[in-house]
Amino acid sequence: MEDYVRGVTIRNTMDNSQVDRGFAGLKRQLGLANSELKANMSAFDKSEKSMHKYQTRLSGLNKNMKIQKQMFNQAESELKQLNEKYAEAKQRVGSVEKAYKGLVEAEKKNKVALDRSNESLKESNAELKKQQAQYKRTTESKEKAYIKLKQLRQAEKDLKNSNQATTAQLKRANDATQRQANKHKELVQKYKDEGAQLSKLKGQNNALATSNGKVRASYDKTNTELSQTEKEFNDLNKTIKNHDQNLTNAQKKVNAERTSMNNLQKTIGRTESEMKAFNKEQLIANSHYTKTANHLDTMSGKFGKVGSSMTSMGRSMSVGVTTPLTLGLGAAVKKSADFEEQMSKVGAVSQASGSQLKAMSNEAVQLGAKTSKSASEVAEGMNELAQLGFNAKQVMAAMPGVISAAEASGADMATTATVMASSINSFNLKASQSGHVADVLATAANDSAADISYMGDALKYAGTPAHSLGMSLEDTSASIEVMSNAGQWLEHIEICA
Repeated sequence: MEDYVRGVTIRNTMDNSQVDRGFAGLKRQLGLANSELKANMSAFDKSEKSMHKYQTRLSGLNKNMKIQKQMFNQAESELKQLNEKYAEAKQRVGSVEKAYKGLVEAEKKNKVALDRSNESLKESNAELKKQQAQYKRTTESKEKAYIKLKQLRQAEKDLKNSNQATTAQLKRANDATQRQANKHKELVQKYKDEGAQLSKLKGQNNALATSNGKVRASYDKTNTELSQTEKEFNDLNKTIKNHDQNLTNAQKKVNAERTSMNNLQKTIGRTESEMKAFNKEQLIANSHYTKTANHLDTMSGKFGKVGSSMTSMGRSMSVGVTTPLTLGLGAAVKKSADFEEQMSKVGAVSQASGSQLKAMSNEAVQLGAKTSKSASEVAEGMNELAQLGFNAKQVMAAMPGVISAAEASGADMATTATVMASSINSFNLKASQSGHVADVLATAANDSAADISYMGDALKYAGTPAHSLGMSLEDTSASIEVMSNAGQWLEHIEICA
């Protein structure tokens, strides 16, 4: 807020309390981000190495880096504002000092004027009070004189009406009445004169009171302006005096935040390097040539020299294919990253915890190794189930059945997962019964003109009504099988349903 004092602008261009609160808020955010990272990393064993663990750590570190950069920028902004505030203080301190001295003199003059006005008003109040008391006494005397005059007039009248009073008595009564009338007349005139004087004094007193109010308002205004200017003058001098120390502290703060930011960037770089090295190790360890060499090492104990020759050949093959392996490394890295991304989607949709996502990832890898489906295809099927409302536990329980149905029918994992989930939900079955559901759907599809996709469409229309009528999945699938063999396709099944 700005106040204007005789052409000098009084203002504070930097709210240090808001700056401090802003920096404290960033520190709280950084503390919360560190706590969140620690909580997320607690889901992994310390000795564990996995892409998911590296990605979780990198995500938390990058979030910390975002806040750390804000803290560094805040520190630099504070340093800049400190220098600007110092430059402005040096520029303005002279004019503020001049304004301050001028206000000191104005305050003295206004104080003298106020004291005089107060004294004049005090004297006027005393004179007015005295005149009011005199006017009251005159009014009382006038009233008493009038009452006595009425009494004398009545007595004179009674004396005349008695016809017994002497001339001397009547003269005395008349003289007394005249004297009292003259006295009353004088009191009435005095009453009028004092009333006029009292009105005059009241007017003068009101004028003095109004003038006194103006003088006091002027004094109060000057006094307030003086206090504000004095405070700004002191603040400017304090800014100039403490600038060197404040500048040193601000520069230290910038350097500290820069150091923290650089250290955090190094940690992110090391983590990224470790993740790339781990990914490369996994790709090489899972390559066909490495597995062949390891297998020959095992067989060499049984076949002796022949086995050793084969092992040597396997090693030679590994060396001979270094170039194609390197060329295929980029594709393999992308495939691994795609799998991790797919599993991250599964975890998000199913709202899985860190341990549950780890378990689902492990199951996808194991099923990819044991079945004709790849880990990425398994992950795709898991994602379809999660999108249809299955939680992490239900997804893992249903996946073996989904794979069985896909292998038996030849359909892709996404279509099979959708049909399986629809069947389980329509007939209120458990996810652990997915194996039996897979057998029923595969049998119906293979024994009829309907494929797995058609079975899914048919059950979408007929499943829920059939279940409400007490029919089982087996009975409903058999009905669809019979109708499809008889050439009654989906539109007829929809009508029946």
